[in-house]
Amino acid sequence: MVEPLSIITLVRQAFDPKCESYGHGNNKTGETKKSILHPDLKTIPSVPQVQLIGNGTVYNHEGLAEARLKHPSHTTFHKTRVSPEDETKGVTRYYRWHIDAALYDLNPPKVTTLYAINVPQGPNQVCRYDDGSGDELEVPLGATAFVSGKTMFDILPPELKSFAVRSKVKYAPHPYVWMAPSHAMSTGLGIETEGLELSLNELPPWEESKVKVFPIVRSTLSSFPLSDEEVCRRGRTPSLETCISKFTLVGRKKSSWTHFPVVLIGWAPYTPTVVISRT
Repeated sequence: MVEPLSIITLVRQAFDPKCESYGHGNNKTGETKKSILHPDLKTIPSVPQVQLIGNGTVYNHEGLAEARLKHPSHTTFHKTRVSPEDETKGVTRYYRWHIDAALYDLNPPKVTTLYAINVPQGPNQVCRYDDGSGDELEVPLGATAFVSGKTMFDILPPELKSFAVRSKVKYAPHPYVWMAPSHAMSTGLGIETEGLELSLNELPPWEESKVKVFPIVRSTLSSFPLSDEEVCRRGRTPSLETCISKFTLVGRKKSSWTHFPVVLIGWAPYTPTVVISRT
C-alpha cells in the first residue's frame, strides 16, 4: 500500500514542487460542517494534503482512530432520483461533475491524485445520463468518470465558442457552503433554480478580496504566444485544458436568476454566482 506521505511526495516531484496544500486547504473540509463536502472527506492527520474517502467505518487508519465514511449518492443531492424499481436493478446517475478546487481564497490545484486502497466488489451499475437522450454507461462500483473539455469545446457552435473565450465566472464566497441546501439537476451538471442557496450573511466569515473570478477557457501552455481569443479563432484547440467537465451555469445577480448553457473548459465548476462576459 502506498503511504500518504509518498502520495504528496509524488505530486511534488512529478507536478508541483511548491505544493503544500490540499485543493480545499489543509484541515478545512472537516471544520466547515455546513459544506456539502464535509460528510465525504476525512483528513489524514499526519499528511493533511491527503483525504480519505469511501463507505463504511474504518478503524486505526493512518492516525484516524475511527473514520465513518459515506459514499455520496445522487439520491441525497439531486432534486429527482431514479425510481426504486430501477435502483434495485443497479441504475444510478452521475452524482456531481466538478473540478477539485476550493473556488474561494485558493487557486485550483495543478493536479489531483486518486489511489484506491480497497475497490468495492459487486455487479456493475448502469449510470444514466438522464438528459433525455437515453444515454447510459455500464460502470463498476465506486467509479470516477472523466470527460474531455477540449472535445466539448470542439463541438460547440462558433457563437458559444466566442462566448466562452470572452467570459469569466465569479464564484460565491465559500461556494460549497453557499449551495449546500440546493439540489442538483438530473445530469449532475448544475444546480436547480429554487432559491435555496444561503444568503451572504449566513456564510462563514469571508472577504471580498478572496472571492475568485476565473476565465471559462484557458490555455495550458503559459508560453503560447497567442491570447485565448486568438487561439480559439484560429482553431488551435489542442492547447486547451483537456480534463475539465461541462456545466450549465446558474448566474445570480441580486434576486434574478439566469441560466447560461455553456460548455466550460478550465476553472469552471457548477457553483458560480455571476457570469461576466467581456465585450
